[in-house]
Amino acid sequence: EPIMREGARYAVPANFLKKSQQDYKPDDPQIASNFECIADFLDQMLSNTIDPKEKALMSAARLVKEELLTFVKQQSDVEDTTGSDILAAVLNSHYSRAKSFVTMSQAQI
Repeated sequence: EPIMREGARYAVPANFLKKSQQDYKPDDPQIASNFECIADFLDQMLSNTIDPKEKALMSAARLVKEELLTFVKQQSDVEDTTGSDILAAVLNSHYSRAKSFVTMSQAQI
């Protein structure tokens, strides 16, 4: 269950949220509503179920995903070589002197 849906359970010093525990008021209807909306947004963002007509939400989801991925990348020690791997593959395939065969059915021609 996402943290936003169970704020009182997660807003504890063990999760480095001691200040949040003091400030978090689960009985406040405005705070509960805000947490519920944020949790719904994050669920929709991660499951790609945001309505495409909701341009503002789609834009926000794109920005939040980029920020989250950047954060996760910074926290990990894994080097991302995707760009250089793709470039090497494209250059190898483009400048390769090996014979390549392309087959097409008569219907495709």
